[in-house]
Amino acid sequence: MTDPQIIILIRLSKGRKKVFERCVQSLRSQTFQDFNVAVSIDDPECAAWVPKDFQLFSLAKSSFSGDFFYNGYCNVLKSAYVPISSKHWFFFLDCDDYLATDDALERIAQHLKDPWQAVVCQMSRADGKLKPSDELMNSRHIISGRVGLPCLILRAQYKTTLEIGTEENSDFQWIKTLTDNLATKFVKQVLVHSPQRNYGKSLD
Repeated sequence: MTDPQIIILIRLSKGRKKVFERCVQSLRSQTFQDFNVAVSIDDPECAAWVPKDFQLFSLAKSSFSGDFFYNGYCNVLKSAYVPISSKHWFFFLDCDDYLATDDALERIAQHLKDPWQAVVCQMSRADGKLKPSDELMNSRHIISGRVGLPCLILRAQYKTTLEIGTEENSDFQWIKTLTDNLATKFVKQVLVHSPQRNYGKSLD
């Protein structure tokens, strides 16, 4: 095993089979292979879509409250699947997003060295805009609406430091609080492409 090992945590919802297949393909195409994947589902139908070599967690929607209840899945995934290990890092990936390039993990892995450091990278949108923008990355600023959950990569030891809330903007608050309190490296690299945002809606 090489250092680091990356763990990717994915929330999968009903009606998103096709976009999830694209997500899986981006993982299969990676030049960097030292990673594992854990997937949460909120409907039994989704189980058949998850590759056998991915860890599967079946979670009920009723287990979480709040308009952004699916953030609760993130907390369960990182608590249950991310080991406390000096070699493990983790980040979240939505099922309708995908890794931006075949060497995305290989390139970001070069920056996962300091065990006490968080890493912020970028994601691209369908309109070509970056989150965070290059300007914000240069200034090392985390701003609401200008950063996404996949932009933060953490060492496994921080998995229990802070829970993600289930209300609006909770993902930003989670990222902001952690980066305000941890040494943080800002890496101007697009790790994830996020083509659209349709919370809770079918994309098939």
